[in-house]
Amino acid sequence: MAIHQLAHQPARALTVLLIAASGIAAGLLACGGEAGTPEIGLMASRRTVCAGQRIDLYVVAYDVEGNLGTGQVTLRVSAGTLERAESELTLPLVNGRTGAQYACDRSLDPACDGVQIVSAAWNGRTTTLNVAVSECADAGHTP
Repeated sequence: MAIHQLAHQPARALTVLLIAASGIAAGLLACGGEAGTPEIGLMASRRTVCAGQRIDLYVVAYDVEGNLGTGQVTLRVSAGTLERAESELTLPLVNGRTGAQYACDRSLDPACDGVQIVSAAWNGRTTTLNVAVSECADAGHTP
């Protein structure tokens, strides 16, 4: 199925994205991790967004033996909000994975402009990613 066809099938697009993200994270963690250290990966459905748009964040974790991680992951954002209007959120890992939505709206948080930092912490390890937030022209519809 072509990528442009997935735009019209959000549930399937999310499934494809989750599978791809898990595979990429597993490959990166397997190649880059030190033996005997837990690893955590953090991905976003988009890295550049219009202010106020929601994006999906995906976390995958592996323990010291390379098995899917267990326990809790803490997500934090430099500006904007995660689910439940929080800037910090602790979520359980299920089969080594978890996720949340993130949005940054300048009308709610004046710091929502430019690059925002999202971090995930688990089992003594932390990883971050940058999300670029900008004002976008309204094309007559809600994003």
